[in-house]
Amino acid sequence: MSSELRKLFFTSLSQKYLIEISYIGLFLSVTAFINMILSVFRFTEDVDQNSGFGVAFFLGMIFQTFGTIGLFIYSLSIRKGLREKKEDSINRAFKGMTVFFLFTILSIVLILVVPFLWLAFNSII
Repeated sequence: MSSELRKLFFTSLSQKYLIEISYIGLFLSVTAFINMILSVFRFTEDVDQNSGFGVAFFLGMIFQTFGTIGLFIYSLSIRKGLREKKEDSINRAFKGMTVFFLFTILSIVLILVVPFLWLAFNSII
């Protein structure tokens, strides 16, 4: 890493924003976990498991679980890193945020693409 990037630091205002974001992220991740648990019960009761929409929903939910874990890791690690001034905690926090965005994008793509592939496959057969 270049010496100029090493000089990068968080101002008190940026630290305040990161901590506020961490509280929001923690709230979102906890409510997402609760929502996923309730969705599993709903999925098993309401969705026909032979449909493409049910498969897309289930796969999307799995990917969202990993994204939610990434958001939870970010929320806990960024506060710890800023409070204790530990670079490894801040790095872990941003890696968690990267995981969140990656799996959120993948779950959106799955939810949008799988039903169309399922319909196309079933119309051919």
